[in-house]
Amino acid sequence: MAKRRGFFVVIEGTDGSGKSSVIEKLKSRFAEALFTREPGGTPFAEALRGVMFGAPGAQDADGLTHLLLHYAARRDHLLKCIAPALAEGNLVVCDRFAASSWAYNVRGQECAACEGVFAPLHQAAVGQYEPDAYIWLDIPPEVAHERRRAAGAQNHFDTQDAAFQERVYEAYTEYFTQHFSGKLVRVDAAQSLATVVREVAERISREWERRKNGL
Repeated sequence: MAKRRGFFVVIEGTDGSGKSSVIEKLKSRFAEALFTREPGGTPFAEALRGVMFGAPGAQDADGLTHLLLHYAARRDHLLKCIAPALAEGNLVVCDRFAASSWAYNVRGQECAACEGVFAPLHQAAVGQYEPDAYIWLDIPPEVAHERRRAAGAQNHFDTQDAAFQERVYEAYTEYFTQHFSGKLVRVDAAQSLATVVREVAERISREWERRKNGL
C-alpha cells in the first residue's frame, strides 16, 4: 500500500513578524518534522540564496531577476528536499514559499514584468507540490518596522522604505485571495511570542493529525 502524502505547511510573514523565532520554537515541538527554508534548503538553492542576498549588485537587481532566481532555487528545493519528504509521509514546515515571491519581488519591487509570468512560472516550477496550508503571521507594518529597527537590518529588503513595506504587507492579502486556494491560517503576530507559538503549534498539530487519519 502506497504511503499517504505527508503534510506541507508554509509559515509566512513580513520581516519583523517574528517568523524565525516562532519556527525555532516549533522545532522542539515537532521533532519528527522536516524544517526547511526558502530560498534555500539544498546546496544549490543555498548557493543561489547567497547570490540573491550577498552578491555584488544584488540589491540593484530588478524584481524579475530576483523572481527567476527564487523559482530556480524553489524548483531544486522541491525536487530534492520537499517532494521526497512528502512521499515518505512526513510533515514539512517551510520558512517562506511563493507568497513571499509575490509580496517582495512582484509587489514590493513593483515589477510589472513579473505579473504576466508569475502564474505560469509558478505552475511549471511547483506543479503538484502546492502547500497544503499557509500560516500567515499577520502584523501591522508599523509594528513590524519597530521590531526590525530594534533587531537591525539583515538584508537589503529590511532596509526598504515604508512604502515598500506597505506594498509587501498588502500583497500577502492579495496572494492569499487570488493565487492560493488551499487552507490559510491567519495568526495575529503582534501578540507575545509564546502566544503566537502556541496558536501556530495547535493549528499544525490539528491539521497534521487530520492528514495522518486520512481526513
